Amino acid sequence: MTDTAAAWRSASASGQGSLKPDPGLYDAEVTSAKLQHRNSDGRPFIVMGYRSLGGGQWAGHEWEEITSVQPETFGLLKGVLSGVGRDPDAVDPDDLEYSLIRELQAAVGSYVTVEVRQRGEYRNTMPMGVATPVPSSDLGENQGAEYGQPPAKDGDDEPVPF
Repeated sequence: MTDTAAAWRSASASGQGSLKPDPGLYDAEVTSAKLQHRNSDGRPFIVMGYRSLGGGQWAGHEWEEITSVQPETFGLLKGVLSGVGRDPDAVDPDDLEYSLIRELQAAVGSYVTVEVRQRGEYRNTMPMGVATPVPSSDLGENQGAEYGQPPAKDGDDEPVPF
């Protein structure tokens, strides 16, 4: 059975799309960053994709967060940029849409800590900063190494089997 078929079979008829994880902190990978425009009025919004890393019921779960691009959300968008390890000051306000999405797309593939917050019936995802250890599921032969550091070696200069 394909992933699409499995997702269709397991989806409820609640009218909701991809559910966000329960409120809390998660290590996640930034899987996508897109700029789109509403059909009704052409207003821009960004769509950030995340994939939960680690164990538990949300391991491997993917979801998206949508944020409109308008003066009322600029503070939030600057927080998103900082949270995925990008510099908000690198965004050119005279070429806002292009510059913003360029910075966000540069974060795709990054590991971040995100906070899922519940407000009423809505859940929002806020990246809180770049995660320092690479999740062990993505390390392969370097399992157990810290991000940016070589794998542990034994006395024979061979990688230590974990």
